Amino acid sequence: MFDFGGTLFHFYDEEKNCRLYYKIFRKYGYNTSLEKIRKVRKNEYRKQMKENYGDPNRHGKSHMLIKRVLEKLNFDVDDRTFNKIVEEYEVERSKYFKAYPGVHETLSKLRKQKIKLIIVSNGNRKWLNKQMRRININSFFSLIITSQELGYEKSSLVPFTMALKKLKLKPEECLMIGDRVDEDMHAKKIGIWTCHAGYGPKLPIVGKKVNPDFKINEIRELLNVIDKINSARSNSS
Repeated sequence: MFDFGGTLFHFYDEEKNCRLYYKIFRKYGYNTSLEKIRKVRKNEYRKQMKENYGDPNRHGKSHMLIKRVLEKLNFDVDDRTFNKIVEEYEVERSKYFKAYPGVHETLSKLRKQKIKLIIVSNGNRKWLNKQMRRININSFFSLIITSQELGYEKSSLVPFTMALKKLKLKPEECLMIGDRVDEDMHAKKIGIWTCHAGYGPKLPIVGKKVNPDFKINEIRELLNVIDKINSARSNSS
């Protein structure tokens, strides 16, 4: 079981996001320092994450953070200008979206081992499908579960139990790989092996932290983790 953003797909860069805010705000006449944007955005991002934790409808709303930052900076922006800012930000931000190094190579090797691969994402299905096509990994996965479609985020455990049900597998037969210890690693609560993608973005921890069984610093290391799990299961039987 793979998380998507921050695990397979690099989509978040705090400094680049701040510089985009600075560039676009100035273009529309809203002048402030880059340092002030960094500070305000960091604070508002954390607040927004805490407020929306566990809400399956929070995804695909990056414009809400832009609005919060503009308001905190005391800029009065009309709707038409705001929409232009959001549109330009999304276009520019998407230019640095990409798969993490080793993703295609690792997924190919896992498929050759006849391991079922699925995505369990706290996300928007439309956005997810678009980005999967962007990095050409659709064909690797036999199942995709998103919190927006299901109505529950991973911290609720429902996406994990749904995956087990659909695949007709026991928890100990599965491994969840993700970048968030307050979401992805919750799979451990129901007996699923867990692996923290330590190379992902360093997002604020706003929910309950669950310590993973394993941690990797690049996705290629996942193959070693699977060998260790297989060995542990063989010894226990």
